[in-house]
Amino acid sequence: MVRAAIIGVGGAGSLHLAAIQQHLSGLVQVVAICDQNPDFRRMVEERRKKNEPWSMGHSIPISYSGPVYESWMKLLAEEKPELVTIATNSDTHAQIITDAVRAGAKFIFCEKPISNCLRDADEAVASCKSHGVVLAVHHERRWEDRHEYAKRLLQSGRLGDIRCVSIVCGGARMGDIGTHMVDWIRDMTGGEFVRVTGFLEPVTEPNPRDQDGSRRLYDPPGYMLLEMNSGIKATVSIQGGVATTPAYFVQCTRGHLFIQEWKASGFWRAFVREEQGPLIGTKEYYAELKQVDVWPADLPERNNAYWAAVAIRELLSGKTRSSGHDARQAYEAVAGAFLSHYRGNMPLRLPLQPEDRTRVQRHA
Repeated sequence: MVRAAIIGVGGAGSLHLAAIQQHLSGLVQVVAICDQNPDFRRMVEERRKKNEPWSMGHSIPISYSGPVYESWMKLLAEEKPELVTIATNSDTHAQIITDAVRAGAKFIFCEKPISNCLRDADEAVASCKSHGVVLAVHHERRWEDRHEYAKRLLQSGRLGDIRCVSIVCGGARMGDIGTHMVDWIRDMTGGEFVRVTGFLEPVTEPNPRDQDGSRRLYDPPGYMLLEMNSGIKATVSIQGGVATTPAYFVQCTRGHLFIQEWKASGFWRAFVREEQGPLIGTKEYYAELKQVDVWPADLPERNNAYWAAVAIRELLSGKTRSSGHDARQAYEAVAGAFLSHYRGNMPLRLPLQPEDRTRVQRHA
């Protein structure tokens, strides 16, 4: 059995615990959890006394009877876990990764974004590499089967060359969700970002992760315009207000892909123009389109705990589809969008300059 510890047991951390309990119980044993929120630790103790399950931000009931730490340093020193999962605010991610490596962890599963400072992210990734630690960052769409089918279609060339990508998501924030979206673009296209322009919106709603009301965390909605080394252009619109699941549109030279993400009941469609003639007008283009069967009709419905378990199982095999380097590249684009906004929406070249890699963003 692999000894595991979960650091940060709010919504995402409790999902890690549910994934292990429901799908990895014969492989992983959670020996300790840690959370700095005294209300959470008190709640766990009360539920434990009553032998009652609990959940945080999802409907999956979980229970836990082991030690609950306030300090991750004390947990790492006393429990010496082989697997560490991290679901704290992003300003502590890189430090916990480095501390876990020093404590002898062999596998680290960290929530996104990898950090709120590119320099710290680079140091954490380098620490894992130098000590032979496998680091996975939880950009979960890299494991989900429906997105994997979409990736295969786009990279097969059947829709032609990718020209542009557009993603819209509501009820979200740039740092928290923006890294998901830019990582999706990078994964689907296989390219790297070379330029970013950012526009941040005014913050009108409190950040739910800023628990003390200090406004220490600043993570507004916003808009990104991205350019890739292949020439592909992309836009990412992260809007506040009403929460809507992400919608993805990928325009190619011979067809397009559209996804309105909402579990299996969402809208997952791809269309192709089979004829390979010259470029034509809009009317002719749509008249010749045919729907492509990409997603098997019998794909089962899976919850987030299932896919987190798939990611952790893969991590324990010594590999991952979402490495620390992948997460670092995604975060650099988001950090560049913040910096672009602060500099009058000036387009910034990527990779960022050394002095910009030390900038700390205050998102969650």
